[in-house]
Amino acid sequence: MKTIHIHTDYKFVHNTHRFEGPKFTNHVIIFKKDKPYKGPYEHSAKLYGKEEIDDVIRFCKDADLVILYNLEILKSKIVLALPGHVNIAWRFFGTEFYSRMEKTVLSEKSLKAVTGLKKTTKDFLRPFYHRIKYGNSLDKVFFKAIDRIDYMLILNKKEYEFLSTHFGKLPEYIRFPIRKERINGGSTNVGLKKKNKIVLGNSKQAFNNHLDILEEIEKTESRISYNFRLLFNYGPENNYTKAVRKFVKGKSYYSMIEEFIPAEEFKDFYDDINALVINGYRQMAMGNIFLALSNGVKVYLNKKNVMMHWLLSEGIEVFPIENLSIDLENDNIKLDEKTACNNLENIKKIYTNSTEEDLQKTIYLEIDRE
Repeated sequence: MKTIHIHTDYKFVHNTHRFEGPKFTNHVIIFKKDKPYKGPYEHSAKLYGKEEIDDVIRFCKDADLVILYNLEILKSKIVLALPGHVNIAWRFFGTEFYSRMEKTVLSEKSLKAVTGLKKTTKDFLRPFYHRIKYGNSLDKVFFKAIDRIDYMLILNKKEYEFLSTHFGKLPEYIRFPIRKERINGGSTNVGLKKKNKIVLGNSKQAFNNHLDILEEIEKTESRISYNFRLLFNYGPENNYTKAVRKFVKGKSYYSMIEEFIPAEEFKDFYDDINALVINGYRQMAMGNIFLALSNGVKVYLNKKNVMMHWLLSEGIEVFPIENLSIDLENDNIKLDEKTACNNLENIKKIYTNSTEEDLQKTIYLEIDRE
């Protein structure tokens, strides 16, 4: 089956390997950025500039399957140009929908910082530019593309159903497996965790709702006993990030990780971390969460986040954000060995119940049936 994978973000090109198997002949397309691409498939991938989109469309027209990683305007245009016999799958990342429902997924503090962003002349002109270039608004092009897409690759049915209630009929659901690399195969490292290190968030993005968590931490007298590390090495710099930086400035118990961490190093990142706090109201940072859980880290999530309820239903013990301040005061931010091991075993079950081989078989049978 001739399968074409289309990427616009270098960080996620590795996802192509999920389709390495006897029934797929994979071709990787990467839209270039200013920085040269170095990573998986760098010697076999076809690299294009955005202005070469028509060449990409021609290359895709005789494919059996085209897989889009994220769905922005460039990929939406490709979708709408492909003939009906080409099957299209969309690997859903999250921002495609959640950026369209900010009032649902941002806290009041985050929303205030985000809406405080100054609009440039380019921002005001962008809708007119899209109408001229694509014959329609960005949103209309996006939703037309969704109507054309055959399959939506997403982590679980709970999130799919949640999104359906907000956006109506979606492409056919196909479960996308968690990365095997995110599963620690042996020890949970609980016995090695001697330092009071707590990670806050996964990026600079406002979806993390950092400010709410920081305010809760500031109410605790024990905060100076901990080392709070903000993962701040990914995402745009804006008024929101300025507000977070201003909040933590001069407080020695906060530190920011701003340098990119290579994947090979990041797999060991949670070895000596006690807790991970993700205050997202939406699905996000699942790679971080699984990596943390498999390393015996205590994970705090927001009750508004559908993924928290999914993890609990799978037998994985995660904790509500509301518990954080009490746990800080009581020095209760470490998992016991039994809970950590139970979490690890249940993560392995999630992977066993939905492997890459299962994904390949499901898609192949779906397309073959047609």
